[in-house]
Amino acid sequence: MTSRTTTVVLLLVLLVCGSRDAGATAVSDPWLWLDEPAENVAVNGPFRVSGWAFDPAAMGGTGVDAVHVWAYPNPGSGTPPIFVGAATYGYSRADVGDAFGSQYTNSGFRLQGGLGAGTYLIAVFAHSELTDSFSAIRTALVTIANTVRIVVDGPRDGAMVRQRFALSGWALDFSATADSGVDAVHVWAYPANGGSPLFLGSAAYGRQARPDVASAFGPQYGRSGWALTAPRLTPGTYDLVCFPHRTATATFSPPARVRLTVTASGY
Repeated sequence: MTSRTTTVVLLLVLLVCGSRDAGATAVSDPWLWLDEPAENVAVNGPFRVSGWAFDPAAMGGTGVDAVHVWAYPNPGSGTPPIFVGAATYGYSRADVGDAFGSQYTNSGFRLQGGLGAGTYLIAVFAHSELTDSFSAIRTALVTIANTVRIVVDGPRDGAMVRQRFALSGWALDFSATADSGVDAVHVWAYPANGGSPLFLGSAAYGRQARPDVASAFGPQYGRSGWALTAPRLTPGTYDLVCFPHRTATATFSPPARVRLTVTASGY
């Protein structure tokens, strides 16, 4: 083979490979959809980020291997963004598989985010395996009004309980930097018939480990549990209102409520 022929062959090979690369780059265009949060939503405490993402150019699998979430405080202010976290990717999305093909079924992602009070532009980026880059983005404007969250694990709303019963749950402040940010929970019972509220007591706070809360929101919230055994109540229906006390401001934040029916029977 002459040098001229070799050169021509090499040029043809380069042109073919270049065309393939250019074509692959051109068709690689990850699709990303954000189910939550909705645009201009206002939330109290943590918020959920969820949706789906895939690259239709993928020959197998979804073509996406990661989804990262960032928050831009006070959009337009130039404040540096905050990395909220890497979403868990690969949840089954039968709706996506039905619409676009079964190879894209496991394209769902999910993340529970926590930020301090304020307005943020939540930016979600999908990482394509084909281009090894974060080449798709979706955004939503979110306002967080209250950073304290309190949850009643039990009894559940609408439950029937005996005259003495136990309450438990967890409470934390997402703006806290060192610990749970909450130091007390006060519980009141408001009779449904409109009578005077009854103070049931200050719950024991932070004594029991809550590895589930720590796993969801960070190790600093591992001691965010609270528990209280209510004094004997007259049978009837009550709204139990549980107020978390925020350490940073020494004030009580918006409460959690459950409606219970107290009975003298064997419930």
